[in-house]
Amino acid sequence: MKRAGPRGRALLRTPIHEFPVYHQLVRTWEERLTPMGRRVLVTLSVLFALSLDTRRNQNFLLLAVAFGMLVAAFVLVPRRRAEARLALVLPTRATAGEPLVVRGRVRVTEPAAGLLRVAFGQRFDRRRLDVEPRELSLAFDGEEREATVQVLVRPLRRGRHALGPLTVRELDPLGLLAGRALAEVPATTVLVGPPVFEWALHDGNSGRRLSPGGIPFATHTSDAMELVGTREWRAGDRLRNVHYRSFARRGVPVVKEFQEEYFPRIAIVVDTSLPAPAGPAEREAFEAALSVGASVAAALARADHVVELLAAGPELYRVSAGRGLGQLDDVLDVLACIEPSDEPALAGVAPAVEAEIAQIGTVIVVLLDLDEVRLACLDRLRVLGTEVHAIVVREGPTAVPLVESEGLERLPPSAVKRAIEGAR
Repeated sequence: MKRAGPRGRALLRTPIHEFPVYHQLVRTWEERLTPMGRRVLVTLSVLFALSLDTRRNQNFLLLAVAFGMLVAAFVLVPRRRAEARLALVLPTRATAGEPLVVRGRVRVTEPAAGLLRVAFGQRFDRRRLDVEPRELSLAFDGEEREATVQVLVRPLRRGRHALGPLTVRELDPLGLLAGRALAEVPATTVLVGPPVFEWALHDGNSGRRLSPGGIPFATHTSDAMELVGTREWRAGDRLRNVHYRSFARRGVPVVKEFQEEYFPRIAIVVDTSLPAPAGPAEREAFEAALSVGASVAAALARADHVVELLAAGPELYRVSAGRGLGQLDDVLDVLACIEPSDEPALAGVAPAVEAEIAQIGTVIVVLLDLDEVRLACLDRLRVLGTEVHAIVVREGPTAVPLVESEGLERLPPSAVKRAIEGAR
């Protein structure tokens, strides 16, 4: 027997979903066939298998009927290019568990008549993102008309998901086959962030620290921007700070002197270290920890704090929000894409904040467990001069016995789940 060559062995090792023919078949199945057309095609395949022996049964008659319906649909599908417009904007951000209602309008002109099909052009992972309805039919009588389209998008899990494209196609009179796309809304990427619940900020943890040069750092002042006096010109002073009345009176350059600024700046550190492989309980705790981090960030943003988010994983993810540095959506986007890591817990967090510890007043650390490595990182943050508040999101016992105190508390995932349900 002749053995397959290198090219043949490579083809045998290639997954079926990487072949162009497979993609074309899937695209035809999802975009050109309606649900009724798919049923007819499946029935045709079953009848073909049952009609191989024409002497024992007459199933070939039903086979001919099903085949004739598909041929008729292919012949009768509209070939002309009608004019249609689809005004609809697909969402780019969402929150897990909170459905979104997307509304739009379809406008058609002559010579469009009969049935139009509005449908998404790809299959979704219903465990993560559900869309209802995935497709719908609109009837037009040939005159210029508009119709309303409403789609309910249910993000079931946090993550980065693809949605779309959404197309408008004409159907054949039997409603089995769709023609070419008349209008299309391009596919988009939906970032589904963790659910957020109400978080009560602790009194006294304002995170206020001296922030020299704060005005160039953010677009808004923190406590005040008040004139406290004047002084003589020094090399490097700004021309905009010149006090022209004193300059004219004294004859030498005089500049304004302002009060130093204090920023309420807080860092949120999210622990992403999980043992591999992670079980369902560990995954649930991980998702709950991300919800805690998002809820704390939302509460701080509402209180007009500058928020620094640090997520420790294979890479150190960092984003700032508040006071012109960024939006809360930027923080939620990072939390939407983070995955568990098997790297050491909180690796690289202390070195990242060490250079800026003078400006960070408080660090809120969301932990998945409490062990010697995590305790050492908390101690190092305290030594650097910042106030540390740790939240351990874990249902069972921790590696090191946890004794709740003013700066250390436990929040089980079940409590996080109840808080999320209460916020909806």
